Amino acid sequence: MTTNLNTQLATLTQISIPGLANVTTDVSQLLGGPQFNEEKVFTMGLNGTSFDANNVVAPAYSPASFDASNLQGKQLQAYLTEYTLNTALDAGFSTGNTLDISELLGLVNITLTTDNIGVFIPQLLAHYGPGKNVSATGTLITAPSHVSMTTDG
Repeated sequence: MTTNLNTQLATLTQISIPGLANVTTDVSQLLGGPQFNEEKVFTMGLNGTSFDANNVVAPAYSPASFDASNLQGKQLQAYLTEYTLNTALDAGFSTGNTLDISELLGLVNITLTTDNIGVFIPQLLAHYGPGKNVSATGTLITAPSHVSMTTDG
């Protein structure tokens, strides 16, 4: 299993994210790859660092440090850190390209409609009517966005 999983993960090293202004995310294994500990708990850590492929610079953030094998009674855990999100947001800003918000929301199975947008812009709903699909794009023009997380849930 380890050899097969390592081989598959080795081919998944860089992913281009078209909806996020063609940002590229580099995925690498942590902790020497997939492992089983003494209690026969499977652990696999991945690091995701995003960057602008046309302007590669060192990230301004450091990856989080934590024990990925501390399950605390849970069968499955997944961690998403500020580092992963902020390198993606910085890279999106660096490209200067347009973000396809509709495509990004589609990745989590959300479709924007006039009903959704009508909550914030009632005139849109009144003009186009309910149930119409809406395409949304945007450009970060003054500074990259930033995500901050705390441990108090």
